Amino acid sequence: MATRKDTVRVGLVYGGNSAEHSVSVSSASFIGRALEDAGFYVTPIFVTVEGEWVWLRDPEADMDKQPRLCGVPGLGLVLATNPQDRLALDVVFDIVHGYGGEDGAYQGYFKVLGLPVVGTDIIGSALCMDKVATKQIWHGEGRFSARYLAGPAAQLLAMNSGEIFEHLGSPVFVKPVNTGSSVGVCKAHDSVSLQGALQEAAQYDLQVIVEEQICGREIEVAVWQESMDGPLQASVAAEIIPQKDFYSYQAKYQNADDAKLELPANLSSELLVQLQDLAREAFRLLKCRGFARVDFFVVDDICYLNEINTLPGFTSISMFPRLVEYSGRPVHTVLAALVQEALERGEVVKKISSAHAELKKKSDSDEVKNNAEKGFPSSRS
Repeated sequence: MATRKDTVRVGLVYGGNSAEHSVSVSSASFIGRALEDAGFYVTPIFVTVEGEWVWLRDPEADMDKQPRLCGVPGLGLVLATNPQDRLALDVVFDIVHGYGGEDGAYQGYFKVLGLPVVGTDIIGSALCMDKVATKQIWHGEGRFSARYLAGPAAQLLAMNSGEIFEHLGSPVFVKPVNTGSSVGVCKAHDSVSLQGALQEAAQYDLQVIVEEQICGREIEVAVWQESMDGPLQASVAAEIIPQKDFYSYQAKYQNADDAKLELPANLSSELLVQLQDLAREAFRLLKCRGFARVDFFVVDDICYLNEINTLPGFTSISMFPRLVEYSGRPVHTVLAALVQEALERGEVVKKISSAHAELKKKSDSDEVKNNAEKGFPSSRS
């Protein structure tokens, strides 16, 4: 395993065909510079909205002149025009936000390719992206989050809107179950706006969730782990104060004036410790690795989990890097540690894979021997 930073080759994967494509491009620019400043060799890999994987070998060349890539199980990424020519990578930093990149799909792809990946694995990514699964696990521990109804959009559209408001109150928030960054999120006050919100959310996912409004303070905490078995670090807390109906996609990534930020949040020391402990607990319960941003609503010192973002934004106004910096850790130092943690975890995964392979060899050998003693050929011969 490469251990010196200047020998580690990081494949920075970004773009994708989700609604958060442009956010991913901005995040990749930030992360790429930070990793290069930390001494890593960064290979930019751009995923087009059509789904092509492009190695940006020459930043000055036109996109159609850049080499295309494809994956070979166990070998990694290779040139599409010459599969014998493998792209030399030690680790992948996936920063494709939202659909595909953040829901476990890319994480599974990299596992098949035999490439370690920075951040949360398949299961944790899928759980955290699924708002219903997140709530079910959190509620199972006796913790608080907003009450909800969820199901296929057609099923919720067929329900009596009065029953929904009677159960959850008014207004409600309508969201796709599997998106981030407030994509497809609408606030509904009556049956007309509820119908429109359900139709909007259904554009982005097969499942839709309707949540009660929690009238409280919006608090965010960054959590990260700088070595595989090291302690979970929790940042100071920040408070988001939306200047419009809610903390929208535009406020998060396009117009900083749509929300005010208090960093650090004005919290008692006891409440801050409670939020940091809950953020760490959520990180563990939802099987996160590497880093995440954990978001809460706070009402009278009761903390309601809103979401866990396993691939938070790294734009100029994104919360995760600001929380890390304010907590006294340079972002490039934390990113470097996350890459090393992924490499360390990758070595353990290799050993586990080798153990399974050895077990299979022994199993095959035993089967051949047993079948030979019984006088018929092995199905594996």
